[in-house]
Amino acid sequence: MTSQELIKLYLVLNKLMYAHSQLGIVIFNKQRNPDVDNPDFIKLLEISIFIDMLIEYNDSVILEGVPYPYYGIFEGLELDKVLDYLVYTYNLNPVPYLDFPKNTTTFIESTISLPIGNGNNGTELPNGGGVNFYLTKNITGSLIWDQIENVNQVKTKLAWSTSNPILKLGEAGYEVETNAGIVVYTRTKVGNGILAWNSLPYADEDIYPFAQTATINSGAIQAGDSLLGRKVIDIIQDMLSPYQIPAFNSFTANGQSNYTFEVGTSLASVYNLAWSLSQLDNVQNTNSGIISINKNNVFTSLPNVNLKTLSTNINSVSGFKYNLPDSFRLSITGQDIFGSNIGSRNIDFTWLGRVRFGISASPSVNTQSQINALSANFLSNKAGLARVYNFNPGYIYIAIPAFIDISNIKFIDVDNGLNFSMATQNIWDNSLPQLVSYNNGNTTYNYRIYRGEFFYNAPTSVRIEF
Repeated sequence: MTSQELIKLYLVLNKLMYAHSQLGIVIFNKQRNPDVDNPDFIKLLEISIFIDMLIEYNDSVILEGVPYPYYGIFEGLELDKVLDYLVYTYNLNPVPYLDFPKNTTTFIESTISLPIGNGNNGTELPNGGGVNFYLTKNITGSLIWDQIENVNQVKTKLAWSTSNPILKLGEAGYEVETNAGIVVYTRTKVGNGILAWNSLPYADEDIYPFAQTATINSGAIQAGDSLLGRKVIDIIQDMLSPYQIPAFNSFTANGQSNYTFEVGTSLASVYNLAWSLSQLDNVQNTNSGIISINKNNVFTSLPNVNLKTLSTNINSVSGFKYNLPDSFRLSITGQDIFGSNIGSRNIDFTWLGRVRFGISASPSVNTQSQINALSANFLSNKAGLARVYNFNPGYIYIAIPAFIDISNIKFIDVDNGLNFSMATQNIWDNSLPQLVSYNNGNTTYNYRIYRGEFFYNAPTSVRIEF
């Protein structure tokens, strides 16, 4: 046991005995105080006497070479006074002071005196003394008493970071978080009189001292990463529970992730936009969410939103629609708690023409009702036309909206891979119309009517290529 450990043990013993007996002194003459009958106090007193014997018979080792042949000068003195002298001698400041009454008379009645106060008249504590004081030095190097304010402060992490006080030298602050009244964790910071709370390290924040880099991947730590100088608690968190950037899992408008309309169809008047995110706790609480419309790479931002609400409503222009193929994209993005972008999600709104195909017994299709009679249809642009079309026996028809570019269109017989004899119907009979007007209930446009050259008596498959 070193001298510092020994003296600190004295302090603990003295404080415990004071708590049990309400007496502020312990006599060094190894005589039990006859007025004290508390068994706990007596036990502590006996332990103190044992330590006292260690000092007496092993002073050259225990006190680390400090000259103590004059041990007898302490005989019969109050333990508080002896401890004060040892605290100064071994530079153990700051050590919380035990009760040392104000205006105490002779401090040490010997040739060894305490180098503060008025000669050998002792040291006076402010406000009559008490446990909330410690010994320290002022800027001139003189030993003084200073008061520890707000001893054992207990606050939440948020409360500490908000108030951000400067704890005095040796003053402890306890950060406690609870859940349903149960303490989840406790961490401690000890003040140095200079740094504010947010700049003070936690008492459990050991620094990793080794220069060797990580040899394996573990959590957020990758093989080859340098760990030197990092807080051990941060390394453990990166290994077991690394920080994860939030990401969008979904983004919908009235429950749909994308919309494809036939030309002329109007938007709904209100769309409820809803989204989901991973790691929601790591998303900024502010209105950092950005919802924007991208039309031909021209962006229009809508009012920013709080992503943690997971939904918002937007109003569309009443009756808004496209009468020709067109589209726009609705996008959502945002930031995490560190201000990093968390990616985005999109909803595409697209207007297309409706392609119709099928067979007819008639060699001519020149009315809207005949177009509607074609058995199959789908919404498409030019790229979507490139597919296989299957037909039953009869005249083969494909009606394509005239606004779709059909330049370089080719018709291939799937059975033999050769060109299939198919063209706009006016090619086969110039008395037949190439274009037929059509109204889908929202807008009017023309269909270009393609027909096979002959009446086919067997099922036929045709592929369109460009």
